[in-house]
Amino acid sequence: MIITMNNNDNRGLFGKYLVLKRDKNGKWIEKKTQCFVLSPDKKDAYGLASRQALLEYAKIIRKRNKILAVELEHWVELINRRNKEHEQYLT
Repeated sequence: MIITMNNNDNRGLFGKYLVLKRDKNGKWIEKKTQCFVLSPDKKDAYGLASRQALLEYAKIIRKRNKILAVELEHWVELINRRNKEHEQYLT
């Protein structure tokens, strides 16, 4: 679970989200490590950069976790297809 703490995207890298995860008992706890959140669904430069980052991540982790790599590539493909269909609908 990610809770937005600040919605100003133009300040650079800073603590914008509180990230929670479930422990072994199902209780929500704060994740104490730093995270960087990508937004691949966006239709702007941030979305494009997020999709490119996901594809690069998939390429690097493929040997260690092929299922995750394939799922990330498929997700990006679906988003790209949906964005292309949306653009065709608008023109």
